[in-house]
This record gives sequence, C-alpha cells and structure tokens, in this order.
Amino acid sequence: MKTFSSFSALVVMFVGLIGLAPSPASAQLHPFEIGEKLVYLTMFNFVKSGQSTMEILGQEIIDGHAIYRVRSQTQTAPFFDKLYRIRDDMESWIDVKTLFSRRFQKKLAEGNYRKEYAVRFDYQKMQAISATDIDTLTSMVHDPLSIFYFLRAESLYVGRIFKLFNYDNDKLKPYNIIVKRIEKVNVPAGEFVCFVLEPFSKDGKLFKHQSQVTIYVSTDERHLPVMISSDASIGKMILRLEKF
Repeated sequence: MKTFSSFSALVVMFVGLIGLAPSPASAQLHPFEIGEKLVYLTMFNFVKSGQSTMEILGQEIIDGHAIYRVRSQTQTAPFFDKLYRIRDDMESWIDVKTLFSRRFQKKLAEGNYRKEYAVRFDYQKMQAISATDIDTLTSMVHDPLSIFYFLRAESLYVGRIFKLFNYDNDKLKPYNIIVKRIEKVNVPAGEFVCFVLEPFSKDGKLFKHQSQVTIYVSTDERHLPVMISSDASIGKMILRLEKF
C-alpha cells in the first residue's frame, strides 16, 4: 500500500485540479530562463524525506515549434528509502510561445509501484496520442509540469480564477483554481511573500475526495513556486524551496 507521496505525485495531484487558463502567456515576458534549476526539500509529517528538482534543460524544436524541455526528478533520502523508496522522473516539452504542453513523459518508482507513461499533443489534429489511446482534444492542454511555468508567466492577483484543463494518464480533467490570498512564508531558500493558490469545484467548495493541495508562488517578478503543501489522510507532505 502506498503511504507516501513524492513531488511528482504531488504535482500530479495538484495539476489534476488545474491545467489551462484563458489568457495567453505568450503576451508576457517569461520570468524564467534556460538553465533555471529549482531544488526542493521534501518533508513528510515534518520529517525531512528527500529532495526534488525542476529544471529547464534547454530549447528544442518539435513539429516546427520552439519548446522548453523541462525535467523534474524526485528521490527519497537513504534513511527514508527503508520506509518508502522513491525514484521519480518526469519530462515536459513546453511550447515557448503559449506555454502549453506538446509532449510529456514520466517514469515513477514509488515503493512497489511502477508507472511509465508518455503522451504527445497534436494540436493540428487536436489529439492526445499515447501508446494506449488516441483522445480527441477540445483545447490546448497542460501536463503536470507545464502548468507551473504557465502560471508563473500569468498576472496573479487575489481573487483571480483560472478555468483549467490537465491531461495525464489518458485522462482530460477540467478544474478551477483561485488565487486566494497573500501570505509570507519561510523556506530554506529564504523568506518570501507569496500568492496562495488553491483548487475548488464549480460550486465553490473544496474537493471532498482529494487531498487539499496548496501552492505558494512568490509575488516578485520571478513568480517562484516557493512551497507546495498537501494535507491528506495519511499525513502532511510539504515541498520547500531550498535553492534557485
């Protein structure tokens, strides 16, 4: 039985509630650049459990479109491996102009759980194509990594609501997310004033069957994802920015 959730699992959980916003990120200057590497300290029930990273590896061309290639890796510390070993690897190919996803793949190893998945998005045919399915899309979509860079490029303010779509594991999920408040947080990388973003359903209520996930994005021009917090029945999982 899975008793611990890694960074990638948290990202999937959070982004399972988010995905596509209506305003074009391409209209703004991106607050990140090639070579940026964000390093997170992961904590489970306030115990240091490992490390996670998100890194912009470079630019490539896919189907004639310039993309950012982004990679996230997560691993538990040696002492935590004895309880629950995690080695997760995710990659996203994000359109430079729109910050929508053009390709996504992941390889997860969490305890006895194993998962490999890859999908590419053909926006001319409006299809999501994986090894097991071809789905019809109604709009451009995000994956569990591209959404972070999309949100960072957006204008954030308290009360703003994003109506969003995420695609992962051959499933398209529409959800909403609200910029709920501004809060000061302390992490290993320092003290930050942050926008607090939370998911909610169409009726304005929190999801009953989902862990409550909150993401803290710095209010400065970098819009750094400073902290991600998840409260679930198994305990509290927190990712705290350590280096950037």
